[in-house]
Amino acid sequence: MKIILTSNIVMNLFKAKISKSLSDMQLEHEIMVDDLDQVIPFLAQQTRCDYAVIHLDADFFLPNGLLSSQSADIKTYFFQLLEVYLEQKIGHVILNLVAQPIDEISATNATSTRKFIADINREITDLARQNSHLSLIDLPNLFLRKGYENLYKRRNKFIYQMPYTRDAIIQISDLYTDLFRQLLLPRKKVCVLDADNTLWRGVIGEDGLAGIEINSEYPNIVYKIFQQQLLKLKQSGVLLCLCTKNNERDVTEFFEIKEMPLTLDDFIIIKSNWLPKSQNIEKIAQELNLSLSSFVFIDDNEFEINEVANFLPEVNGFQFDTNNLETNLNLLSSINGLYAQTLSAEDKVKTEQYQAEIGRSDERKKFSSIDDYIQSLDIELTIKRNDFDGVVRIAQLINKTNQFNLTTRRYTEAQIYEIMKLDDVYSVKLTDKYGDMGVIAAVIVIDQKIDAFLMSCRALGRKIERDILAYVLGQYTDRLSASYIKTAKNAQVKNLYDEFAVKIEKTTDIVTNYQLVTNIVPSGNIKII
Repeated sequence: MKIILTSNIVMNLFKAKISKSLSDMQLEHEIMVDDLDQVIPFLAQQTRCDYAVIHLDADFFLPNGLLSSQSADIKTYFFQLLEVYLEQKIGHVILNLVAQPIDEISATNATSTRKFIADINREITDLARQNSHLSLIDLPNLFLRKGYENLYKRRNKFIYQMPYTRDAIIQISDLYTDLFRQLLLPRKKVCVLDADNTLWRGVIGEDGLAGIEINSEYPNIVYKIFQQQLLKLKQSGVLLCLCTKNNERDVTEFFEIKEMPLTLDDFIIIKSNWLPKSQNIEKIAQELNLSLSSFVFIDDNEFEINEVANFLPEVNGFQFDTNNLETNLNLLSSINGLYAQTLSAEDKVKTEQYQAEIGRSDERKKFSSIDDYIQSLDIELTIKRNDFDGVVRIAQLINKTNQFNLTTRRYTEAQIYEIMKLDDVYSVKLTDKYGDMGVIAAVIVIDQKIDAFLMSCRALGRKIERDILAYVLGQYTDRLSASYIKTAKNAQVKNLYDEFAVKIEKTTDIVTNYQLVTNIVPSGNIKII
């Protein structure tokens, strides 16, 4: 991926630190630093890249550090160019909220300047809400937490054209690293939670239902706010599961009698028993058909954290600190991979989708034949070609799907838009009698070659991959070529193309190339729109 850093300050030190972090994450990249003060030309020329990091300090809008008649013109022109750039979808923009300057000459000037910068940040935030191709770095929050004088030195700006201290460079680089991680690496899918002294204060088995505390008084309010944070996490697409050593009836009764932010319905699976928590978490992964590497586990008990870490090292465990309760309100935001920069429509109904999937699993038990079960689901596939409105979800699938993925090539949203302009990107939505599973598969065809074919693990076992491939091949009069590129996780699809191939050529132990026929018709068992 191609990344360009453009700014009104020198960005070379940021380049080195960001590049090292991306390499540590095994993300192939090329970073270029634009010349100083080229932000306006960069936007005006509609410079193409995968990610445009636009970094601005307050002086960009305040000539010589002071609010002037030019400031409003600079602001207007900048936002006009930025909106046009975003509309063209030629690169994902990463922009910082602007930190307030503190070196004003009077209280009146300071108030006017603060209002001006606050208006800029409000416009940036509003624009980001409307556009999935704009992500934000919260620089003012960093300055508030760490202190302006510890991070910003005017003398450095005059001498080096770079005003930040050494600590600031590290802290700001970490913000960019965290953002790239959210944008490019698979998100955690499941948060498994203990109950006693994690969701509420007290132990049901020792204190009884009447002795459990969660309310608006300290310290119990910390648990209430933590539950509110978990509810927002669930609403963003992360599945919540409960794993507690308690009698199930006691836990159920407590949720019934106690008004709390979370209800039992917010948990996709509840394991309330006396088994080791590692066994319960493993069962949850099996029931959800999800990899343990997508799990986060939170418990107040260090023994439980270590037990899970010992038997399930793929699961990231975090301790809820009962000795320093307030620190737990930063726990969720500190966990890598738990938060997402952009949300698709599927993210917002993820719990409902998995609840429907549990219903499908229960239905499966009634049938002796997998074909009869699939027929009973009334599966309907809606296949769209170059759905520009669906790029966010397509990018999510491409960048997090590993098992059913023929090439495991990764693409940014901007790259997908560019492919759609010249070639074909097919997205596949699945519905059945249990509900809408959303977009579950994607096929990319570039220059008469299937460049990518991938499908969510949620949709496996329905035998729809043959129908999807038959449909796509049927859209072309000439043969398509394709490849299977072996990875550590995609062995299940190594023979997928064999049925459709007129020629198979294994070039290496890793890569097998195919020439595919186009006259295969869908099975007829599944309705395709």
